[in-house]
Amino acid sequence: MTASKGLAALKASQLKYAAFYMGLATTGTKPELEHAVRTCAFQRRLEPSNEPRIVSVDMGIKNLGICVLDPTNRADNESAPLRIVEWKTVDVLSSLTAHSGIEQNQPTGGTSALPSGIKRGQDLLHSYLPSHVLIERQRFRSGGASAVQEWTLRVNMLESMLWACLETMRNQSNQHLQRHEFPSMEEVSPSRVAKFWCGGTTPNTHLQPEMFIEDWMVDKPLAIETKKKIEKKDKIAVVRSWLSRVDTSVPNSRAPTLEFSEDARKVADAFLADVKQRKKPSSATVSSNEEGPMKLYKLDDLADSLLQAVAWVRWEENRREIRAMIERSEGRAG
Repeated sequence: MTASKGLAALKASQLKYAAFYMGLATTGTKPELEHAVRTCAFQRRLEPSNEPRIVSVDMGIKNLGICVLDPTNRADNESAPLRIVEWKTVDVLSSLTAHSGIEQNQPTGGTSALPSGIKRGQDLLHSYLPSHVLIERQRFRSGGASAVQEWTLRVNMLESMLWACLETMRNQSNQHLQRHEFPSMEEVSPSRVAKFWCGGTTPNTHLQPEMFIEDWMVDKPLAIETKKKIEKKDKIAVVRSWLSRVDTSVPNSRAPTLEFSEDARKVADAFLADVKQRKKPSSATVSSNEEGPMKLYKLDDLADSLLQAVAWVRWEENRREIRAMIERSEGRAG
């Protein structure tokens, strides 16, 4: 195989593939794509040797999805299991109204909501000690609608408070954190996560070296663009397929191998229970000897937080592969 001589020798379609596999935008001119891919490739964000911990946040007022993931032991083996330490949803609205005295059907925000936003940010850091915090980016356009829904404004406000809280804590002393550096904060596009897992035309989510061989894209359609509307049920189905894998020793080009803590395993079992016993469109139950049946009523928020975390890990692995390819082709030191 004769690889292309650096990014400049790649076609625009090949650069789009590289951008897609790194979680970047796939639109733009060839120079813009090349610059974006090169810049991202040399950003050292997730290095397996540093024992990272990722907290993935799916924004929501009534159901804030949280997935805490440890991508350990993947420096030399990208098929190593991803350990799910925590996987849950949090009712932010209840805690906010409890402290502020505002009724749940009344608008929330302003200074009365600030303490809840600050506490949520502190909990993310002090409870899980993450190296990276992934925050789902909220919609900031009306999409042609004549009005903006009130719940959209509420969630956007919570997102703003969370970012402001974490940035304030970054600028303060880290003496209460058990890490040398403040966690990296990353915003993640939910549409890119959805297309990455549910696009349906990309057979592998790991970067394939042969895509950078000259003329590889000749007479081949671009398989990363899809006009299909991805719905909540599609994302739930992807996560369910991961959880229902029987033989995890058999490599799968799309499905990761997952391990769960005791508490996270109960959530995973509840998620799968929805296959056999559906009571609501997005609800599930599972038995627990200590606390009775565990009830999950928002599978889509759980699915989104997990998909976001695993997608970001895959993007980072692909980013390192792109970086290695550039270094080999252009003679750069590692």
